[in-house]
Amino acid sequence: MFKVDDRVIYTSGVHGDHKSNPLWGGAYGKVIGTITNIDARLVTSWIGISWDIGSFNVYRKGDIELYKRQTQLNLFRG
Repeated sequence: MFKVDDRVIYTSGVHGDHKSNPLWGGAYGKVIGTITNIDARLVTSWIGISWDIGSFNVYRKGDIELYKRQTQLNLFRG
């Protein structure tokens, strides 16, 4: 499901909302991160994420979601 270099957001809130755990839409705003490594040797894979605000942490796949860039359509081209 996830792979290195995917852009992700932290959405579960299970680890709180801190600089090292920037909850999407929380105290640090809408912070996006990049997956740097995936350790699949354990029963529960750990995913390393480097956040755009300069912090790093590891998460389980249920804690994060792929970032989906929303584009705005220009309906009034002119």
